[in-house]
Amino acid sequence: MKLFEQVWGIWQSGGWVMIALGGLSLAIYTQAYQLLIFTWRCRLQGEPESDWPLWIQYLRTAPPGLTRQIIEYARGLDPSHADGIRHRFDEIRDDIVGVVDRRVRYIETMITTAPLLGLLGTVLGMLSTFLGLATSGGGESMETVASGIRVALITTATGLTIALPGLFLSMLIRRQRQQLEAGIAQLESITLSTFHRQGLPHQNGHESRIPVGNAFSPPPRR
Repeated sequence: MKLFEQVWGIWQSGGWVMIALGGLSLAIYTQAYQLLIFTWRCRLQGEPESDWPLWIQYLRTAPPGLTRQIIEYARGLDPSHADGIRHRFDEIRDDIVGVVDRRVRYIETMITTAPLLGLLGTVLGMLSTFLGLATSGGGESMETVASGIRVALITTATGLTIALPGLFLSMLIRRQRQQLEAGIAQLESITLSTFHRQGLPHQNGHESRIPVGNAFSPPPRR
């Protein structure tokens, strides 16, 4: 209980800047953890070398999840020209990776704001200190100076404390984003190579479609 009172007293001594830092901290870590969970859920299932070609060729064998949804959207019910598949993978990248990029930039902007907001508290604390020196005398002057320096140090330390773990989370999100983008690119390559082996039309315009029954039927039993 005493510890809570001490922390609350330190927080109150920082003034209104601490309230702004508290709100900023809540926004940063709420958005960051939501995005971290989103990138974790967007992981592609299965092994690229063994599972994906089978799932691409026989869609019904793929387990429910993002990998199956991407394959199903990229190929459609009737696979067409390779350019169409590439275009659909571009849409997938924009819908998934693009969302991560936009949200992580927003989070990083808020992380950058935290030390600056703490610096604002430092400036306000120093102004309060100089004002106390100019208008007070004796013991009151020393009390005003101590209060101003306390505000300056607390807000700066709080801003840095908010920003540093946020930078770590941002790096973790960007790492998962790179893995997700690499996985989508690999799935696109395997999809195109599998369809070409099955008779997908090439860039020269000579079309040869995959029979729908063969594409969506389970593999033959051995």
